[in-house]
Amino acid sequence: MSNTLKDQAMKTATRLLGSAPAAGLLSHPKLQDIVRRVINLRTDVRDALDERVATLARHFDLVTQKELKHFKRMVRELENQVASLEHELAQQRRRAERAEGDLDQARKDAAAAAKKGTEPSEPKAAGRSAAAKPVESAQLPLAADPPAEATPAEATPEEAPDDAVQTEAAAKKPTQAGATAKKAAKAAKKA
Repeated sequence: MSNTLKDQAMKTATRLLGSAPAAGLLSHPKLQDIVRRVINLRTDVRDALDERVATLARHFDLVTQKELKHFKRMVRELENQVASLEHELAQQRRRAERAEGDLDQARKDAAAAAKKGTEPSEPKAAGRSAAAKPVESAQLPLAADPPAEATPAEATPEEAPDDAVQTEAAAKKPTQAGATAKKAAKAAKKA
């Protein structure tokens, strides 16, 4: 039944709008302006209502839906940034632990070589990165050669440490390891 009423209304509207007097009326500028205003009325009412809600929200220190969406987006972005920084921190910690392990092993090798009075053997580079090598070479000069301590700034770009942790460790510890190696070299020459 609703289909028949709808069909009849459509037929009647088409017949009326297709007539010459209706076409002349629809082309009148004042009527077109009224139709345009009616169409835009819904948008205008929604905008006015949103504006009043925002005014009341500011007055009562409440958050609007638009502000809530903005805050949620900011929180998502910050969570992503925190996750990225945590991942980077974990990588830096792993590198620092690996460098500390290499340093401890190098110290043990230097101490053992100093006790034997021989040159410390070159550490195996199988599981080590190229960035760990300059730290070890800067800390363990050969007993037969005069100690030449290379700082990270003097290293070539290929040998330069790739992160700040290794650079800091290399800057703090070459003098300690170098002094130990010097003492071992002097003791070996005297004996």
